Amino acid sequence: MCTQCNPVVYDVLSNFAVLHTLCDPAVLNTLCYTAVRDDLCNRAVLDTLCNQVALESLCNPAALAMLCNPAILETLCNPAVMDTLCNPAVLDILCNLSVLDTLCNLAVVDTLCNPAELDTLCNLAVLDTLCNLAVADTLCNQAVLDTLCNPAVLDTLCNPAVLDALCNLAVSDTLCHPAVLDTLCNPALLDTLCNPAVLDSLCNPAILETLCNPAVLDILCNPAMLDILCNPAVLDTLCNLAMVDTLCHQAVLDTLCNPAVLDTLCNLAVLDTLCNLAVLDILCNLAVLDTLCNLAVSDTLCNPAVLDTLCNPALLDTL
Repeated sequence: MCTQCNPVVYDVLSNFAVLHTLCDPAVLNTLCYTAVRDDLCNRAVLDTLCNQVALESLCNPAALAMLCNPAILETLCNPAVMDTLCNPAVLDILCNLSVLDTLCNLAVVDTLCNPAELDTLCNLAVLDTLCNLAVADTLCNQAVLDTLCNPAVLDTLCNPAVLDALCNLAVSDTLCHPAVLDTLCNPALLDTLCNPAVLDSLCNPAILETLCNPAVLDILCNPAMLDILCNPAVLDTLCNLAMVDTLCHQAVLDTLCNPAVLDTLCNLAVLDTLCNLAVLDILCNLAVLDTLCNLAVSDTLCNPAVLDTLCNPALLDTL
């Protein structure tokens, strides 16, 4: 394992010539050809790749600590590598509808997201390794975020066909399972996502315009999708007291509410994007509001323990 994770190996894998070859449209078209995909993504193959023993080997803390050390991540995430992986021609091939339909079909998602595998992928030791600050600082540095968030990349990732594939009900049900959400919402991860440099990159107007264009929002806000996100079990997870305490912890709020972050979130270009009529029409249509305002959702959001946390004086002073 040490040999496999040696930075020299990653330098070879991440060098320009290798990536240009792997990301050449002709190569990707071959790898993503229907027959090839069907072979790689068939249930028997995935069951073999995702069996408990294999995942436990891949996800043991010692292996992850090697994979996630800053020297390796800096090699994988350097701007030249990211520019190669994220150029629109590559993303168009990886994100075309037939590829996503194969990757996101129910058999694939069921295999990758069944509880035994998620427990392995999402156990605390694994997340501690993946979400430690050194790893997050490397993944979230400005050059990497600028590459991931440039409009051409986002247009490809956020086109309606891609979102339809990623947001189909079977996929959403699996990703929004309370056990999965509990794992994804741990405090260390939230602290990292909420630092000002990351928020500045995520909230620039070009990104928000892409994320908030009506075609994208139509998909993200369709009633079936919202029914999944707003079902009581999911909201119970997102709004449970430990979760709210984490999001409302003074250190998190200080990060979200410091002037630099608020200037980014509240600048006119951002607000113009979020508040334009086409966006508001989608967010405020009756089907969406019916979903957000149903009694089960309200009961979850308005239970006394959650409200006590949201309304504590320190939180209100910060906001």
